[in-house]
Amino acid sequence: MKKELLYAQVVLPLPLDRSFDYAIPLSLAPKVAVGERVRVPFGKGWKTGMIIGFSSKSALPQRSIKPLGGLIDEEPLLDERLLELSKRLRDYYLCSWGEALEAMLPSALLPRKKGVPFPPGVWAPPEALLEAPPPLNEEQKRAFQEMTERILRRKPTTFLLLGPDGSGKMELTLQVIGFCLEKGLSSIVLFPEISLLREAEGRFRRRFADRVSLLHSQLSPLRRYEIWKSLKEGPTAVVLGVRSAVFSPVKPLGLIVLYEESDESYKQGESPRYHARGVALMRSELEGSAVLLESAVPSFESYAEAEKGRYLLLTLSRTFPEKHAPKIRVIDMREELREQKRRTLFSKELERKIAEVLKEKRQALLFLNRRGFSTFVHCRKCGTTLRCPNCSIALKYHFEPKRLICHYCNVQESPPEICPVCRGSYLQYSGMGTERLESEIHRLFPGARIARLDTDVAKKRRSQEQILESFRRGEVDLLVGTQMVARKLVPEGVPLIGVLSADILLNRPDFRSAERTFGILSHLIHQAATVERPGEVVIQTFSPEKIAFLANASQDFSIFYQQEIRSRKELGFPPFGLLTQITFTGKKGEKVAAVSKSFKNSLKRLKKGKLSFLGPAPSLVRQVKGECRWQLLVKSEKPVGGLLRKILARFHGRRAVKITVDIDPL
Repeated sequence: MKKELLYAQVVLPLPLDRSFDYAIPLSLAPKVAVGERVRVPFGKGWKTGMIIGFSSKSALPQRSIKPLGGLIDEEPLLDERLLELSKRLRDYYLCSWGEALEAMLPSALLPRKKGVPFPPGVWAPPEALLEAPPPLNEEQKRAFQEMTERILRRKPTTFLLLGPDGSGKMELTLQVIGFCLEKGLSSIVLFPEISLLREAEGRFRRRFADRVSLLHSQLSPLRRYEIWKSLKEGPTAVVLGVRSAVFSPVKPLGLIVLYEESDESYKQGESPRYHARGVALMRSELEGSAVLLESAVPSFESYAEAEKGRYLLLTLSRTFPEKHAPKIRVIDMREELREQKRRTLFSKELERKIAEVLKEKRQALLFLNRRGFSTFVHCRKCGTTLRCPNCSIALKYHFEPKRLICHYCNVQESPPEICPVCRGSYLQYSGMGTERLESEIHRLFPGARIARLDTDVAKKRRSQEQILESFRRGEVDLLVGTQMVARKLVPEGVPLIGVLSADILLNRPDFRSAERTFGILSHLIHQAATVERPGEVVIQTFSPEKIAFLANASQDFSIFYQQEIRSRKELGFPPFGLLTQITFTGKKGEKVAAVSKSFKNSLKRLKKGKLSFLGPAPSLVRQVKGECRWQLLVKSEKPVGGLLRKILARFHGRRAVKITVDIDPL
């Protein structure tokens, strides 16, 4: 530490877009370094911050500068590359530097107390018992050659690996990771959720033994710290994790893999609102590593980059010809309505097929992407719909606790016997969720063994694993579920899959709704691929002419992509432009509206390059937890973070209205 550098520049994990100067005591001068955490006085208390630089001068009067309280780390936690990554994270996703650093570090970075044993690890087979890699087919060999040659060049490269489920993408990935280890390079493998990670963990450990480390939120804080520390100090490794594992401090880094790269779970919901794919690409540029985006159905953004030649497109075809492709039937529920003279949960076709599989003692999966029993309760006399007192949304009726529940703020009420407005007894429970579907199946098929899997059920400890294991063992005849059952958790070879109210997926107010519908249905269709005889998929919809259903019936992504991409281009939506969503929240609706309009006007006056706006307007759910919400969507050709940072500085301090910026929103 040079004597002339008197001040340490410290950033704090707060939404403050600045660093703070602290005087360096003589006792700490030889020890302090960039990347170390320090305790500092802040306000009336103490905070933990990180040193990001030093200076010999400060803009503040010397008498007002407080000294550092003490060092927490004996050496820097982050090297130069990861510190640079945190700066890019701050600049692109428009968060503070302290928030970016906080996202990159484990939540409990505390030294282990003496005498506390290291938490037990997961068993891994000894080297003599490791699984030998099977031979690759010709397609896999070509892809392996392409990938390994480019990885050795140590230049940023992005691969998009496409292939239907069962085409051998995972085996190819395992062998590329094995190649990286042989060359002294570490790998990070990301999964959309922990349950998928657990499914893959055994396969990775059988291949790489104790070189595999897991990083995810369900580990204890102490365990996460120990693993993070061992990765930072230890030899080459293979890290399996969810979104935040993209920041693992492994070195040298050779490969980052995103399994099912199009999954929404890779997007962080709180500041910094990063996307793991975007961070992986940033890190690739800084470290000369490769990024492997793997999917059966890619995101439009990634596929468009591959078409432009910016990503290297690698494709695998199905390698299991002994499996029968499922028969896919799209049912027009408008015809069912005309024939049955009423709305019904099941078409005659699906009801008949369920009865057939039950008679043959086989299984079926019924998919409905809406939980609860009834989606709303209304009075047939005066038309009142029972709504949440805090949010502008209808309360959902859940049968099991017999409560009306808000899915936004979790307020719960007992269902009334009479209408609270007209005092009439004409309350009707309308709409359909998984609870009601389960109840209806019990009525139609009283002898069937039925289980339900949605987020309400999955809240109970280990319930998800137990239900799926019961289904695998054949102890469940009919499994009812939401999007959770379309995440490759259910084993392949389900004889019958029924998709009820497929329009729920398609009719979301989102330009990506068709893309997501196609992806979810593709995963469900694959689960019906069986060895013995063709499985069947029945998709019930009131819009059978939509391309998301027609293309899925023929399992042709290219047809779907070519038609859907045209409307994206006409509207200037990704991948033909960038989106930024700005949300304004506050107690007073008039104030929120005024600030949102003022913000837009400021942006229009300062705009550089081509910008267009949607809004500001009330959000789809205009009130949540008692606060009003307005929304402004900005379409641009280039990132607008620098421009927005200037405008946000002007609005800083207006506590009545909170402004939230989401770059590349989902």
